[in-house]
Amino acid sequence: HVILRCRIRLNQRLTGCRVIGEHPRPSGYRRAALLRSREFRFLPPQEGGRPVDGRWKIVAIAFPAAPEAEPVTALVDGS
Repeated sequence: HVILRCRIRLNQRLTGCRVIGEHPRPSGYRRAALLRSREFRFLPPQEGGRPVDGRWKIVAIAFPAAPEAEPVTALVDGS
């Protein structure tokens, strides 16, 4: 799995993603995770009922056997 730190934008896209963890290391999953993060969409967090742009989030992506394979899970931390 690979752990990314990304910003969630108002258009629901992730930007500025950086790998902050990988297991096993090196696994070859880093590049695949960064490429897949471009496809994810998340609702931006809200403050006072209004969406907030650019909030950092931690995203974990679990992969099966090969980096080219489809990820099986994408999780976002609850903060």
